[in-house]
Amino acid sequence: TLHYYNLSSSSSIMQQRQQLLAPAICAGLVFFVLGYTSSLLNGFARCSSNYMYNEDLNLSPAQFGIVSGTTTPKQLLQDENAIDVNELIEQIKLLQDNISAVSKLGELVESLQKALNEAKMLHSSAMNEQEGEESSTLSAAGSDQLLMKDLQDVLYGRKVFLDTVRAQGKPFTDKVTTHAYQTMYGQYLIPFYKRNPKMKMLEIGLGCNMKYGPGASVKVWKALFLQADLWEAEYSGECVDKASQSNMLDGFSTLVGDQGNERVLDDWIKKSGGNFDVIIDDGGHQNCQIYTSFVKLWPTLKPGGLYFIEDMQVAKWSEYMSFANAMCNHTFVMPEYLKGIFDDLIYDSERKGDIEFMSCQSEACVLGKRDPQYAAL
Repeated sequence: TLHYYNLSSSSSIMQQRQQLLAPAICAGLVFFVLGYTSSLLNGFARCSSNYMYNEDLNLSPAQFGIVSGTTTPKQLLQDENAIDVNELIEQIKLLQDNISAVSKLGELVESLQKALNEAKMLHSSAMNEQEGEESSTLSAAGSDQLLMKDLQDVLYGRKVFLDTVRAQGKPFTDKVTTHAYQTMYGQYLIPFYKRNPKMKMLEIGLGCNMKYGPGASVKVWKALFLQADLWEAEYSGECVDKASQSNMLDGFSTLVGDQGNERVLDDWIKKSGGNFDVIIDDGGHQNCQIYTSFVKLWPTLKPGGLYFIEDMQVAKWSEYMSFANAMCNHTFVMPEYLKGIFDDLIYDSERKGDIEFMSCQSEACVLGKRDPQYAAL
């Protein structure tokens, strides 16, 4: 059974209902904008309490209590100025729906914020993974580029060597005219320098007895190896002095003496400090000279270093078998000695020596010294 209690007039009721709903709507909008659900609801109750007790509303504590939740239905029925309970209930439900909607919006905002945070985390993770993949790709690409560069150095090393000789003008070194040493220098020396631009290199033989004069190969080395520590050894001190005065040997350190003399070689090692990366024997071409130099200088070659020996096509010519010393006699032939090294490389499975490889072309060979860091596993 519904009970009806009269107020002063129906228009007064409508006016009071509108005034009752106004604070709720305002509070709901403020709550939606700021997103602070619980704190604003508490503030709404406090603000509404002060507002509804204003004399303009003319509401009793019981009437306000229905809205604020502090008045029970029994207390309401005892109030002589109570409003239509049924209509008030509808207004309360409407207010509750508004509050519920605002609360749900708050929950939705929280859900959206949570989803946004998760999306950010996923995006960050994806970016990190992508960066990692890109870094790996770049690293792999860098390795591929280095590999391709090494291959290019090997494939085009001969061309680089020949082009450099041509660029220096005549007279051309006999390394690429009478001989074809662009093969071994292009295949081994050019790539070696690209990997070791600060290499220390010794060449024996300035070419003072050549018809076109000394220094043809010196021009090439200076043009090719701009950062290298270059040394030139020559039998004739007079020739070295003239070459130095003409600035031909600018950028070179020089050594003088007979490469077949052990004491001279000891002096060379002491003066230069040894520790060469590359040694090129283009000196007197006497078998015993070549052998003596090899025996004394090979130990000074760094692990991984290269030792070139040129012009061995004359090894069995009588004039190149005339020199002898305590280390070898007139019958000694350097290429035959190298054949023994070849046999050791092929048949010595224990790898007792420190010669890693020997590569020979027409008239010349290059030997590589074993580097422990690249030893077999």
